[in-house]
Amino acid sequence: MRKLIAIAFLIGLVSALTGCSEVNKLVGSISGITKEGELKAFPVTVNYEIKSGTFAMRKVYMLRLIFHNHGSESYSFAISAPVVVDSSGTTYNCLLCTAEYITIYPDQKIVKEYPFEKLPDSGNLYIDVYVKDEETGRFKKSETLKLSLHKTS
Repeated sequence: MRKLIAIAFLIGLVSALTGCSEVNKLVGSISGITKEGELKAFPVTVNYEIKSGTFAMRKVYMLRLIFHNHGSESYSFAISAPVVVDSSGTTYNCLLCTAEYITIYPDQKIVKEYPFEKLPDSGNLYIDVYVKDEETGRFKKSETLKLSLHKTS
């Protein structure tokens, strides 16, 4: 416990001296936590946050996905409802979630929230990304974004 307090103090000190972005890099390299991923088809990064909340009068975990367009054009794509898989292979699905169509403009952020009844302390977060095929007009799977999920981070 004392080591954790000392590390937290040093991180706070580094934060005060160098700014938060350097601390985020430092914390990421220490813990190995991947809270950010980038889509392969678009210059869009995806971050997540987990907060406690209520949904339909039940205590739930709210998974907030934050999409940020770093490009100079707007992009449109569809995403599946996020799924979390723990190390034993147990799958956690969000409550009442469906696929969503997203249009994100240059240098804009979009936040999507998904309620989960249960989440593991750690696991992998999967989001399928679909793009519209210009020839057929149908959506086809472009990629599966995989992030390491840590509930306590």
